[in-house]
Amino acid sequence: MDKCSYILGIDTSCDDTAIAILRYDGALCADVVYSQNEQHAEFGGVVPEISSRQHLQDIAIAIKNALSEAKLDPKNISAVGVTFGPGLVGSLLVGVQFAKGFAQSLGVPIVGIHHIEGHLMASYGSEGYPDGSFVALVASGGHSALYKCDADFNYEILGETRDDAAGEAFDKIGRFLGLEYPAGKVIDELAEKGDASKYIFPVALRSKSTLEYSFSGLKTSARLLIARLVKEHGEIKGQVLFDVCAGLRKAVVDALLDKAFLACEQEQIRDLVLGGGVTANSFIRSEAISRGKKHNINVCLPQKNHCVDNGVMIAKAALKRILRGQSSDLSFGVDANISIVDSSSTINF
Repeated sequence: MDKCSYILGIDTSCDDTAIAILRYDGALCADVVYSQNEQHAEFGGVVPEISSRQHLQDIAIAIKNALSEAKLDPKNISAVGVTFGPGLVGSLLVGVQFAKGFAQSLGVPIVGIHHIEGHLMASYGSEGYPDGSFVALVASGGHSALYKCDADFNYEILGETRDDAAGEAFDKIGRFLGLEYPAGKVIDELAEKGDASKYIFPVALRSKSTLEYSFSGLKTSARLLIARLVKEHGEIKGQVLFDVCAGLRKAVVDALLDKAFLACEQEQIRDLVLGGGVTANSFIRSEAISRGKKHNINVCLPQKNHCVDNGVMIAKAALKRILRGQSSDLSFGVDANISIVDSSSTINF
């Protein structure tokens, strides 16, 4: 493929219509995201029916805007990558069906991409991205898991959350505190002004015998503390709020990184890749880099704006597949719950 070929990446797995155009030499030409935060904020979480309807309204105009941003015509697109799962089934259907029609009309290959594979490829092409095997931590509103990955798209799940994902815990605790949705970013900003040692929250499953996570105990602990503080202060604001957020943030980050670096140790792998919306958190980024230097482990982080769901990560994952001579046939469908371990055989590469 020549460097002037372009790949279109589409992600509609949840509540953002995310479109990107990537040149085959890795240059990013367009990055467009139509957020649905405003539509879902009053419900404190994503409403699937609203999400899929909004994708239907946004996807064509989002792609048109991406082409305009890249100064390209549709005929310049050489391949299409699209998330086929996991996610909300209605939302996934909008993206996959549009992508199939777009690719078929142009006569170009299409690549179905597992959403987690997208997060693992969000920093692909950046300095230090591993060529061989690596451990990956994906932490978001829907996922908190550790994976062992290799250059041939073989994936092994090393550990997952037993209950809430890290981002989900932030959002639920954010509701207890009366914070706007999504709460993770707000908690991160407030925590910058707080003392993380003022309120200590539990970190579950500290034993080295497991690489699994659990955040339900943190949520319960936070709810009880918040109830007590409300009785004492009437409302939680100012320095008390800052300190609570700092303690929460530290507990979540410690839980995520303790297991991530333990996985590197157990697997004897010196490369750690992070992805997912929670990895935009300023503390997890600084702490991961600090621990990496301490333990001589290369830590690879995506740009902050590419931690949350985005089309760039899907375009990168699809590009890597295309450069390996892989594409999908049009028979693939969506799968709301598919494991990354099963994705390659399911998508018919």
